[in-house]
Amino acid sequence: MKIGIILPVGRMDRYGYQYKEINKLIISNLVNFSDHIIVISSYRYADKDLFENYCNIEFISNERTWFKLVNGEEIFTMQILSDNSNLAYRKLQEEGLDVAILLSINQYIPKTSEKKLRKSCQNMLEKNMPYIWLYKKYLCGNLLFNADRKLPWIINLTIDNQWKISHDSLIDKKSGEIVKIQTGNFKKYNNQAIIDVPWETTIHDGKEKYEFVIKEYRIINKTYNPNDPSNLKFNEDEWIRYSQRKINLKSLAKEELDDVAIQIQKLRKKDFVSHIFEKNYNPISKSIIKKILYKFYKLFK
Repeated sequence: MKIGIILPVGRMDRYGYQYKEINKLIISNLVNFSDHIIVISSYRYADKDLFENYCNIEFISNERTWFKLVNGEEIFTMQILSDNSNLAYRKLQEEGLDVAILLSINQYIPKTSEKKLRKSCQNMLEKNMPYIWLYKKYLCGNLLFNADRKLPWIINLTIDNQWKISHDSLIDKKSGEIVKIQTGNFKKYNNQAIIDVPWETTIHDGKEKYEFVIKEYRIINKTYNPNDPSNLKFNEDEWIRYSQRKINLKSLAKEELDDVAIQIQKLRKKDFVSHIFEKNYNPISKSIIKKILYKFYKLFK
């Protein structure tokens, strides 16, 4: 069984993706786990050097994969990200890989998950399943949480697969069926879950990222109001409260930090927001969580 990783990247000099030592840790982890990685860039000036000297990394960056320029500024669109992921997906299939896993540059596979994750991939191949769920747990400073997200991001490349990658989902090209990311209590899958590290960034990074992507997300969610300039403005207090609430919904995993997580903690800067969220972590009661999760379920059903 040969496992390939699809790794979309954008600007590596801002938005919280500029911390090279953390990036190197994660890249090294993914290189050791997989047989082949396709790094595909939506940014025309991506840091190619970061991915050199690895025999199993293929770097793609060209006019076809880049965000469009308008008045010299890049315009974020989900369509480019989806197109890039599908391009890498087809390429892995053409190159003879058996499994494709879609990840981000701030996600890695802990040693404790490797064996069970491989076994799940093998089971998918043996049963000719088109895809299986990728489970995700989060790391915030020294806090490691139970898996509470699953995405259909593990794809079988050995069959004539009719699915295509879209925004937080897979779409059946024939029937139009959409399989979306799901939120819930998935702690029984901790032993095969990847770890997402989204909060080792500064408030300034968060502001820049928000302002780059928010218009597209507002349009997708039908909350964009072109007549309201404040609709796209970053509100620091609101952003911190929203992020803290999301973190407080999570439950701590009963496991120690792995080697990569320990190294990330050593690289934490004093102004990273993970310090704020870790200090103010106050888990919400299970009954309230159930009500909130039910609202999410009804919303995305």
